[in-house]
Amino acid sequence: MMMVPTLAKLLHDRAKSCAHNPCYTFLPNGESEGETWSFARVEREARKWVPILRREAPAGARALLLFPPGLEFLAAFWGCMDAGIVAVPAGYPRGRRSLERAAAIAVDCQPDVVLTDADNLEAIKEFSRRDTLRHVQVLDGSQQISDDEILASSSVEPDSIALIQYTSGTTSTPKGVVLRHRHLVANQVMIAHAMKHDDSSTFVSWLPHFHDMGLIGNLIHPFYLGTRCIFMPPAAFLQRPARWLQAIARYRAHTSGAPNFAYDLCARQISANDKAGLDLSSWRVAFNGSEPVQSATLRRFRDEFSNCGFQAGSFYPTYGLSEATLMVSGGMPEEAVYEEAAIRTARSGRALVKCGRSVPDTEIRIVSPQTRRICPDGAVGEVWVHGPSIADGYWSRVEETSTIFHARIDQSEDRRYLRTGDLGFLRDGELFITGRLKDLVIVRGLKYQPHEIESLASASHPMASTGSAAAFQLEDRSVQTLAVV
Repeated sequence: MMMVPTLAKLLHDRAKSCAHNPCYTFLPNGESEGETWSFARVEREARKWVPILRREAPAGARALLLFPPGLEFLAAFWGCMDAGIVAVPAGYPRGRRSLERAAAIAVDCQPDVVLTDADNLEAIKEFSRRDTLRHVQVLDGSQQISDDEILASSSVEPDSIALIQYTSGTTSTPKGVVLRHRHLVANQVMIAHAMKHDDSSTFVSWLPHFHDMGLIGNLIHPFYLGTRCIFMPPAAFLQRPARWLQAIARYRAHTSGAPNFAYDLCARQISANDKAGLDLSSWRVAFNGSEPVQSATLRRFRDEFSNCGFQAGSFYPTYGLSEATLMVSGGMPEEAVYEEAAIRTARSGRALVKCGRSVPDTEIRIVSPQTRRICPDGAVGEVWVHGPSIADGYWSRVEETSTIFHARIDQSEDRRYLRTGDLGFLRDGELFITGRLKDLVIVRGLKYQPHEIESLASASHPMASTGSAAAFQLEDRSVQTLAVV
């Protein structure tokens, strides 16, 4: 596997070693094939951004990337890596939620420049007229540059900040995780080793390009491997889930994955007509992460698509988070994790699916949040992580960084750990996630995990789908009540 110190070096090395090999193929509507860029083309398009960025911002400046899904985003992202500019990917601000998220990210990171493509330049300029971005230059990569400027070399170090990756913000305001080149490279090595990837491991993805699993796991990782990635907009999958599996079959993908809900959506919505002729036998790593992995979903997906060549041993439940760059642990593809490794919780009877062992050079500890002492094997506590891909902290959040990233076990060890906020336990070295530390609902002194109740409610009727229930606490005249919708 290629060993490189930075993503900038990776960009140039791959352009030489894999110059004419296909790198990225974009399916604009999830079906018809748009452009395919070779590794050399990616480098060429990225280098067009370098002099433009250097004119407007010094090395280490922050660039807010506001692109719809597509190849132009990748040109700008890799251009930032080569120019020593800190990339801040955000979703294209179209609907209310994406507008609010992009605005919150802009307020938090205070970008020096905003990048977009020519087709969306005017819309992004309009978005940038708000107070936070009023004096920030918006660039679309179409500025005139000379050949000498394109060929100018960059000086990026392993300790240079590469990326500020914003968390999903499902339970709080998005936080910017500061990732250096060394963090990203370390996690690429870990993922490749854990999933047994090589340059023949073709990828298919529909995940958002601004999400850690989409960007780091599905766009950067294939580039690191020197293999091909075929990707489509998330909307193409959501509008018609069959497009995802049809792309896997069409391109003979080795690796593809998504959060648990996507597998459930496929199992429930893909018709018999769409399954006809579908060959999923090439799919060797079907990773599942970013939300709790449901045993029932994996079983349902297996039952629906085994006749299409899908092998249950390809399931690969993972655990990770932006604060650890991406991947922390995962199950081996050849293990039937949805069955043999499912452990039922004592209270709810909900089957927990193991998330495998830690990736290389990464240590997982289960720690009591109250005593900060290590929990015995099988006991539930907070998941703490140590390793070379753990980020330095959050952007402009000193106190939270100290609390979350600099935790010590019982104050007796010098080693610092990341407090994930997730609850879980280790059994024979393998990780099981049981819930979130802050999500507890307390009713009459009893503590409940909302997602356990939601899982039971979703499974209570065949018409209810995974993720269709919400559990929360109500208070009326000082009386706590558990409500499920």
